[in-house]
Amino acid sequence: FCTRNRLNIMTSKNKNLLRIALAQCNSYLGDVNKNIETIEDVVNQVINKKIDIVVFPEMFLSGYPPDDLILRIDFMRKIKEGISKIIKLTKEKNIGIVFGAPFQDNENFFNSLFFVADGKLIGRRDKINLPNYGVFDDKRHFTVGNSQGPIVFKNFKIGFLVCEDLWTEDTCETLLETGSEIIISINASPFEIDKIDKRMSTVVSRILETKLPIIYLNMIGGQDEIVFDGGSFVLDQNCKLI
Repeated sequence: FCTRNRLNIMTSKNKNLLRIALAQCNSYLGDVNKNIETIEDVVNQVINKKIDIVVFPEMFLSGYPPDDLILRIDFMRKIKEGISKIIKLTKEKNIGIVFGAPFQDNENFFNSLFFVADGKLIGRRDKINLPNYGVFDDKRHFTVGNSQGPIVFKNFKIGFLVCEDLWTEDTCETLLETGSEIIISINASPFEIDKIDKRMSTVVSRILETKLPIIYLNMIGGQDEIVFDGGSFVLDQNCKLI
C-alpha cells in the first residue's frame, strides 16, 4: 500500500508471476493535473520493482465526490485529456494502471474504473450499485453500469469492482461465473465508527461465496466533512490476511 512513498507489493504465483502495487493515496477534488502528478510519482517509485499493475482508488482522477463538477464541460474535457496522458504513461513506463474517474457517454455519466496498459485502454467497468445515503448522492449524478466479466491481462482473468459493488452478492457472483481468478475492488469509502470491521466482514462474506482472493484498496485523505481512512487490505481465498 502507498501512503505517499511507502509501498508493499503483493505477488501471486498462479501461472505467471503478477505483481500488483496498491496506491493508497489522497486525491485532490477537481485538481486533475495534481492527481496525474501523484500517479506519475507512484509509477516512478514502483517501475524498478518490476510491477505489472499499479492500482489507484475510486474516482482518483477527479476526486470524490465530484458532485456537479461533472456537469462542467471544461472539467470533463480535463478528465478526458488526463486519461489520455495516463494511457501514454503506460506506454512510456511499460506498466498497467488501474484508476477511477468519471466517464461521459452522451447525456449519461458513469462512475468508472479504467484499466490502461501498453498505450491503450484495456477495459472500463462502470459502478453498478449507486449509494444514495449518508454522504453519498451517486444516483443524482451517475447512471447505473452494466455487469461485466473479468479483464484478461498477462494470462490472468481479473475481476474489478467499484466500491459499493462489493457489498452485494450479485456482482461478485457474476465475476465468478465469468471466470475471474481474483477480484480487485477500488474504493472511496468514508470513515465511520466500526467501518473497518464492516469492510472486513463484507469481504470475508464475498470470499466465502466465491472462493476468490480479494484486494480491497481504499482512498486516504479528506474532502470537506468526509474523511477517507485508507485501511486497505488483501485476503486470500481462505480469508487469510495477506
